[in-house]
Amino acid sequence: MKSHALTTGVVTAFDAPFSLCSHVEWAVNGVLGAPHTFRWKKISAAPDRFATSLRWEAPVGTGARIASALLGWTNLRFEIIEDPMSTALGTCVMRTPSLGTFTGQVDDFGSIVLTEHQIDTILSDSTALLSDVTERMHRALGRHWDRELEPLRVAASRENVMVLQRVG
Repeated sequence: MKSHALTTGVVTAFDAPFSLCSHVEWAVNGVLGAPHTFRWKKISAAPDRFATSLRWEAPVGTGARIASALLGWTNLRFEIIEDPMSTALGTCVMRTPSLGTFTGQVDDFGSIVLTEHQIDTILSDSTALLSDVTERMHRALGRHWDRELEPLRVAASRENVMVLQRVG
């Protein structure tokens, strides 16, 4: 049975070459089923690269469908957050060329949530070394992807800040 429950989310392409921008729009609009306006901005650190972010409202599971539509472009860095609902956790998908794809569940605060099974697997598959457990926990929590994407998030937030001047 198909879910008709709606959720919200955001898709952010952090680092796309100009030639890929229209393809990203086409893929996302195809999943969303309607045209949306994308505002691409040049990345100051890499002037031949562009970034955009789009907030959407669609049926539950749309974030995963958008991610699937974007996975074919291995040189694209993106993040998709499908917001949690009162009845379900949300989803976070992060993709970088060097690390591949990370998918995790997120709570109301945007924190990655690990299940008891995931933690048990990490503990049982790890060697006795604390460093091994730590590395596996960092991978399960998406820390490596966060480290790579954080400078791009910061740059995007700086470029989206509006400076208000006092009048009068």
